Amino acid sequence: CFASDRPLLVLEEWQYQASFRELPGMREIHRVTSDPDPDGRRAQGWTALALSPDGSLLATVRVRHNVLELIDVAQGGTRWRTTNSAPVNAIGWCPLRERVVTAGTDGLVSFWRIQDGQPTARFRHPVPVRSLTVNDNESLLAVACDDRTVRLWGLNVLREVFSMRSDT
Repeated sequence: CFASDRPLLVLEEWQYQASFRELPGMREIHRVTSDPDPDGRRAQGWTALALSPDGSLLATVRVRHNVLELIDVAQGGTRWRTTNSAPVNAIGWCPLRERVVTAGTDGLVSFWRIQDGQPTARFRHPVPVRSLTVNDNESLLAVACDDRTVRLWGLNVLREVFSMRSDT
C-alpha cells in the first residue's frame, strides 16, 4: 500500500513483516514485525494491509484465523487483535470516524474502532466483496463485489445509495 502524504510504499514481507520503502528508489527506511501465530504454526502472511493516512498505524489481516490486527508503526507492536467471521479481502481507513473498515468473502462489511478493535457497525452484501475505498470526507464507501457490481454506501445513514453492474 502507498502512504497518502509522502512517496512511500509499504510491502508485505515474509513471516508477518512489512518494509517501508522510499520512492522512487525503493530504499528500505523502516520495518515492522507482528507477533507470530499463537498456535506456533508456520506463518502464512497477510491477505490485506493498509497504512493509516498519517502513517502511524498499519492495519493487517492474517491469512490464517481471519485475524485483524492494528500495528503501531513507531513502536512495532500490536495495539490490538480481533477475529473476523470470514476471510477478509479488503481493508481501509476512516480516520475522521476513528474506524478501520473491512470486507470479506461472506459479503460482510465491518467497521472497527481504532482505539480498541471493537466492531461498531456491520452490513452484508449478497456476494463476496473484493475491494473497498472510502472518499476523503468519509461520506461514501465504494465496494466492488464478485457479481461485478460496484455499490456506493452513504456512511451517514448506512444504506446503499447507488449501484452499477459492469457488463464487460
